[in-house]
Amino acid sequence: MKNRMDLSESETFFLEIAGIEICLVFAQPALGQLARARYQAFAGAGTGPVLTCQIEWEAGPGSLIAPDPKMDFSVDGMCFFLPGFEGQIELRLRTGHLQLCTEHPLEAVEYYLRMVYALLAFEAGGLLFHGAGIVREGQGYIFFGYSGSGKTTV
Repeated sequence: MKNRMDLSESETFFLEIAGIEICLVFAQPALGQLARARYQAFAGAGTGPVLTCQIEWEAGPGSLIAPDPKMDFSVDGMCFFLPGFEGQIELRLRTGHLQLCTEHPLEAVEYYLRMVYALLAFEAGGLLFHGAGIVREGQGYIFFGYSGSGKTTV
């Protein structure tokens, strides 16, 4: 994988979730356009991103997401490593970087965004939970758990 991307031919997209805006800079415009289409409902105005993430992708046989990624946390952010998937988030520098070598780049970007927003929500005094919810007969139910633990099935 490359070391750092050339921003001259990139695709930029601002994403805002829960009032937290980030800037995503895709080295490959095609991947940026796919992400823009998927997250259009969460498009930010570009007026105040709290973090800028650079994303690089090469098509390759890398797995989507392994069950046990190697993760290193610090007070300034985190780094994680999987075959074909390396990401970092540096809160002090307000930057992030993701390098992918996979046949499933959009799913890998989504995994990375969950990490980014979990850290930013925590930094803002909130928490991000992984769950599934349903409303039935006027009552709301929410189920929390690990991926694959049966939340949606319940």
